Amino acid sequence: MSLKKEKMRKKTEETNTQTIYPFTKSNLFFNFNFEDLEIFTEFLQEKVISKDEVIVVEGDISNEIYIIAEGSLLVFRETDETDEHKELTTLKEGETFGEIAYLDKKPRSASLRALEETTLFIATEENLKKLSQSHPEYYLKFMKNIARSLGRRLKILNDTVLEDYRQQLKEIKERFFMSKFVTLLLVLICIYVMALDFSQKIVNKSPAGAFVSLSILFISVILILGFMLKSGYPMSYFGFTTKEWKRSLWEGVALTIPFMFIILVAKWIIIKEYQLEEPLFNFYAPIKKGIEVDNPIRFILTLQVLYIISVLTQEICLRAGIHSALRVVLVGKNKEWKAIFLSNLLFAGSHLIISVTFAFLVFLPGIFWGWLYSRTNNFLAPFISHALVGYWALFVVGIQHAFKIT
Repeated sequence: MSLKKEKMRKKTEETNTQTIYPFTKSNLFFNFNFEDLEIFTEFLQEKVISKDEVIVVEGDISNEIYIIAEGSLLVFRETDETDEHKELTTLKEGETFGEIAYLDKKPRSASLRALEETTLFIATEENLKKLSQSHPEYYLKFMKNIARSLGRRLKILNDTVLEDYRQQLKEIKERFFMSKFVTLLLVLICIYVMALDFSQKIVNKSPAGAFVSLSILFISVILILGFMLKSGYPMSYFGFTTKEWKRSLWEGVALTIPFMFIILVAKWIIIKEYQLEEPLFNFYAPIKKGIEVDNPIRFILTLQVLYIISVLTQEICLRAGIHSALRVVLVGKNKEWKAIFLSNLLFAGSHLIISVTFAFLVFLPGIFWGWLYSRTNNFLAPFISHALVGYWALFVVGIQHAFKIT
């Protein structure tokens, strides 16, 4: 009989030890020995919650303190903008929550959901009041530990708030600098449009018109690079990097082939539909019909070289400049897609001086090139794709005659 009692006693001690062990990890039970904890746990309520069950809801008023004996809880807050929630932290075995709500009797500042089956011990206001009457020394020690724990949390919170403030101040300065950058880019676009209008009047007779617009772009690139160097951002942020250059090279070529095929099919359809006397491939398309030049081949070769250089400067201005700057200036969700859309809208608008059709044709592939740039943050891919599409469309297929955009 005594042997059976001894086994039951040992089993009870093991159970008590397993129950009390999580409390030894908590700051709220600092200076509590095993006997103290045994007495303290008599004033607690045990509760087991299942996975994904919400134990505390933000905004509710309650005055319980919870101690996690086993399992884990996700702390989260609801967001005003969407139905989604913002995850704050994860609480694990031995950690506690609810001390502040217990003291100030105000609504809960966050919600908690079980990440797995979780065992909690709950200290209610009523039970703590009983503890203070029967064992005031334990209650006093517990309250001191709460104050000590909240003091540590407050220090951590102050450090976090200070770091957040510094980060926000840094973001404000960066956004202000980039705003000036965007202003410069808008001015340069206006100048480029005026130069483009002038160059279009003489480009069909001489490459000199192309030199005019290219010179404006070249000056713009110098100014843009200067701003980039002063921005505090690494040049890799603006796409000047060798990182993932092989992937950028491959995507710039492989993903462009379908566009080239679409351009060819589009011209074929237009020729058939409108019965145009236009070859499917027109290597002399850059020379406008009715215009005579002294040396057509040299004229076209010159335009081709100028075009490739123009594409490079355009991509630096558009992708490295406007697109990258807008990613800093814009706020909210989907900043990347907003930057892609707005940067290409500005660039397409600058080509309205040529024709609405041409501006539209510039905008569509521009979205694709912006997407290529966002994938690797390397403007090698959009540059190669832009050069291939433009060269194919203007100098091989001669799409400008079919769409009457020159």
